[in-house]
Amino acid sequence: MDLGQYFNSENLHLLAWPVGIGMVVLIAAIFLRRYLSARIHKLAAKTKTGFDDIMVHETRIASLLWCIWLSIYAGYKIANTPESWGNTESKVISVLFVTLGIYTAITIVTAILKWYRDEICPKTSGKVDNIIMAVLIIAVPVVSGSLGIILILKMLGIENPAVNNWLSQYLVSLATLTIITIVLLLSTMVITPKIIQNMVRKSQSEQTDEEMKKR
Repeated sequence: MDLGQYFNSENLHLLAWPVGIGMVVLIAAIFLRRYLSARIHKLAAKTKTGFDDIMVHETRIASLLWCIWLSIYAGYKIANTPESWGNTESKVISVLFVTLGIYTAITIVTAILKWYRDEICPKTSGKVDNIIMAVLIIAVPVVSGSLGIILILKMLGIENPAVNNWLSQYLVSLATLTIITIVLLLSTMVITPKIIQNMVRKSQSEQTDEEMKKR
């Protein structure tokens, strides 16, 4: 193979414009990312919750990958590629976009779970929610990543009929049931102690706070 036919002066000249545009978009996106991050940190300093800090920290890699993606996409849209590459380019672009979207969604959900573990769990009297959060923080990325891989393989034309049939029949039901169960369980753990404390306070108004907590 003669690599010179691909890296001659004419082809390099054609690549210069798309690469230049891609670099400009990358630099602009990174500066915008840093500006937004600084603004969020300033706003976070004024709030009592650590949700914004956790979210920024957990999504820092995803946001950088989106900057890189925008630069590549901008350069690709400007580049004059052969028509024979059309189907392959569309498939690759779609796969990269979906992959980045799945990764970003997983990081956001993980950030929410970590915030709940760090700020809400310590306020409850039981330890069950801590266990649930510890399991979810590991299970959500693993399960979501596995489903994402199956989706990406399907987009690439690599499918397993048995897996696809099982997912089509049970995935939505299992996901819905799991989400409802977790939400109800966590809500119960937060609300129930407050209800019990109010009932004890009303029935024994002369007790100290420590005695009421014991009850």
